[in-house]
Amino acid sequence: MPNESSALSRRAALRQCTHWLALAAAAGVAQAPRPAHAAKLPKDDIFYQDKPKEGRKCADCKLFQPAGSGKGSCAVVEGEVSPEGWCAAFSARG
Repeated sequence: MPNESSALSRRAALRQCTHWLALAAAAGVAQAPRPAHAAKLPKDDIFYQDKPKEGRKCADCKLFQPAGSGKGSCAVVEGEVSPEGWCAAFSARG
């Protein structure tokens, strides 16, 4: 029959190791780098144009946000964009 004091000792050691591992994991998560917010791209970098391309236009893109001025903004492109425009980031609403 195994010695009870050694069984308790092993159990206590395992419990302590588990606590230390949990503490180390929590510390690692707390210090993990946070994702940077992506900056919008200049129009030239994303091939923006003020006219549709092959029937695709900003007004039909899920990244486009219309504004009261007749223009709008985009989640990817810097500055105002035309609802009739197009860029390489075009993604159809759906």
